[in-house]
Amino acid sequence: DSVLGFERNLNSNFPEDRKYSFESRGNTSMKVYSEGYSKEYSDMLDGQVERRMRTAVTSVGSFWFTAWVDAGSPDLDKLMGNSQELKQDSIAEQALEKPDPQLKVRDHE
Repeated sequence: DSVLGFERNLNSNFPEDRKYSFESRGNTSMKVYSEGYSKEYSDMLDGQVERRMRTAVTSVGSFWFTAWVDAGSPDLDKLMGNSQELKQDSIAEQALEKPDPQLKVRDHE
């Protein structure tokens, strides 16, 4: 609710003629929030987005760790080098490092 309150407050107090700007994306011009508006909104949030992202990273790591413990804490080192899937992944990575000279890549707009 605080995030919506900050936005409501900023919308009512920020000059309307400085609220938006236009960016070119390819052949299209897009209406976006201005850098000044975005900066002021970010300042009002006082790092809330960054804190939430850090919390999300920790939560995902905790889920993975819990799944590993619940699986009996298997020795993951035994997986390295013995799996056919890992060998296939290695072959795919090598192919990406040395692209086929006959391969034609189209430029995207």
